[in-house]
Amino acid sequence: MPAKVAKKAEPKAAPPPPPEPEKPKEVPFDPSTMKVEFTHEQIEEYKDTFILFDKTGDLKVNYGQAGDIMRAIGFNPTNKAINYVLGKLSEEELKNKMMDFTIFLAMVQYIVKTKDIQGTVEEFMEGLRVFDKENNGTVLGAELRHVLISLGEKMPEKDVDLLLQGLEDDEGFIKYEGKYIVGASNIIRISKGTQIARFW
Repeated sequence: MPAKVAKKAEPKAAPPPPPEPEKPKEVPFDPSTMKVEFTHEQIEEYKDTFILFDKTGDLKVNYGQAGDIMRAIGFNPTNKAINYVLGKLSEEELKNKMMDFTIFLAMVQYIVKTKDIQGTVEEFMEGLRVFDKENNGTVLGAELRHVLISLGEKMPEKDVDLLLQGLEDDEGFIKYEGKYIVGASNIIRISKGTQIARFW
């Protein structure tokens, strides 16, 4: 009579993974809690730029212009930071909701205090050098266009076309070192006291 073959013990089922801890809820930005620490001269400078975007003459702009004004002043907030201070508004609200200079100033103060969401001139230069194959201070416009549309904080194609309009030379290269650098609207001349705007 053949010996009975002992049955192998069934492997124990692995315990279910522990539930992931809940992510802390993001506290909405409240401009009224932001203490403004700019000097009088800085405030006047920011106001002068703010007024350039005021189409109604009542010292108000729509929320959708906030990022452009900040970059025109010389700050480099990411889209994520802009969305946070704006309250993640819909496209319709961005076009129609208005803000006054006091609210805008509080937003700028938040951007300044949260330094890790800004970039420096050298950081931007370093980012561009990655695409500088010839190491001659230029990048291929088509490659930069692809990066802006496809990677990181993706930009709409029409915005990229506007951004790079008139910057490419006859061979399709864009100069980024020395006299000019890519900016939020066309190019910004680098001179004493000039800051650059975010390019991606």
